[in-house]
Order: sequence, then C-alpha cells, then structure tokens
Amino acid sequence: DNHPAHAKRKGQEKIVTWPPTDLSSNGVQIGDFVKKFDYSFRWTADHQIGAEMEPLRQLGDPVAEAAYLVLNPGPGEDPLTKLRAAAKQPNPAPEVAELWDHCTKKPDWLDWTKLKRGQYVYRRHGQFLGKILLHLGLGGGYGAAKINRVLMSTRYLVGQGEKGQEDTFRRLM
Repeated sequence: DNHPAHAKRKGQEKIVTWPPTDLSSNGVQIGDFVKKFDYSFRWTADHQIGAEMEPLRQLGDPVAEAAYLVLNPGPGEDPLTKLRAAAKQPNPAPEVAELWDHCTKKPDWLDWTKLKRGQYVYRRHGQFLGKILLHLGLGGGYGAAKINRVLMSTRYLVGQGEKGQEDTFRRLM
C-alpha cells in the first residue's frame, strides 16, 4: 500500500516535510513519503524541490509582456478588455497585434475531435469539477506563501470594480 498514512502507522517509513518557504529538499529522496500543503504523496523522479523551480518564477511570456507595456492598464482596468479594444483598432501597435494573433489563431496541431470530446466532458462534469477546484485549489493557492503574494499584489481575485464579487466568481469559473 503506497498511502503515507499507512506506512507511518505500520512504522515502515517516515514522512518527510519542510516549511513552504524553505527551497531545499530536507533530504527527500525518491521513494520517500512527503507531506506538503496537507497532501501526502510518494516522492518520484518527476518531483522538483523549490530551488529547482525558483528560476521558473522568473520566466515570462515576452509576447504578452510587450503588449502589456504598450497597453499600460491602470488600476481597476482589465488588461484583456484593453487588449480586445486595441486589437480592433485600424492599425494596432505591433505588440498588440502579435499577442492578439497568438491568442486567436487556431494552431495547426489542434485536434478538433479531442477538443469536442473535451467540450463534452466539460459540459457533463464541469460544474462539479469547477466547485471542487474552487474549494480545493483556491485554498491551496492562497495558502502557498509565494503564490499568495502574487494574488494579493495583483488583487486579481479581489471583488473590486463595477461588478465586484460577480467578476471574481466569473474569473474562477
């Protein structure tokens, strides 16, 4: 049985953990049971420690960042609304046009059969899955130290503006 609680009960293996702000591995090795953010799992070669993931936080989307700088949305302005309006202008800025094309053109690799199957699954199970993700994912997101800072500084999940909480709920759904 691979469940960490069973291993601890049987006394076979210890459960490894470390604070979320600690980027080290606390000596975790492949096969160890790990408990992080109230989840217990077996550490595999596919897992990464914080120090390995930290450089990824510095990666961005150059196309989106260039368009964002051109759009320069102010407090309370929705960047997507500004992008949509700017892209519909007769001669949009090249950065805006590039991002709009990137977001709206259908890629060559798109498999319409798989897309239609995904749409069916979403229509059938989406409401239930959305509620699960809302309750489990949002709590975990606000609980993670580094993610929490991003959410709070951008105020993207804060009910503000004309429709307030309705907009926040719409973003989450």
